[in-house]
Amino acid sequence: MNLRLARISEFTLARLKRHPTLASQLLDDIIDCTDGDPDTLEARIPVIAFDEALNLHREWPMLHFCLCGAPPDPDGPLAYALTGKTQLAEVELGYWPPRYNSPSLCRQYHEALEAHGLGGIRKAFDPVEMVSADVDAFDAASPEAELAVVLDAFDSVAGFYARAAYAGEGVVVFIT
Repeated sequence: MNLRLARISEFTLARLKRHPTLASQLLDDIIDCTDGDPDTLEARIPVIAFDEALNLHREWPMLHFCLCGAPPDPDGPLAYALTGKTQLAEVELGYWPPRYNSPSLCRQYHEALEAHGLGGIRKAFDPVEMVSADVDAFDAASPEAELAVVLDAFDSVAGFYARAAYAGEGVVVFIT
């Protein structure tokens, strides 16, 4: 299961809402970009522009647990940072239709991630609780290695949301 995030402008977000059929092309472009096949993406002109894409692999369920708990608190300050708050389109790709976070929500997530920090991840990282909650992909045999993976993923996501917030962009989220 891969969690994919892409930064998009407010203009692009409005365009996708008006023309949901364009969402399929955007998702294909994001997959091509995050799967490390830039030649595929460069071989055509993307229909929808996005500024940056991030692909989290098996580490994202562990990061989600550390940010939101189990079960996730739907009212928590980071509840939808990794899952997207609002459905973007009725496009079937992966595990659910793509979702997005608005630019204002991205600013809130940036502030919450900054406040949470690596210390918050270390505090929330509880191997016993993660096993009890059946967090996907968690390897209980090597918790130190798993913590390192989650801390690295947190850095990537925090930086990603910081750049989105500073640029006034939204974020599209989907799982494949």
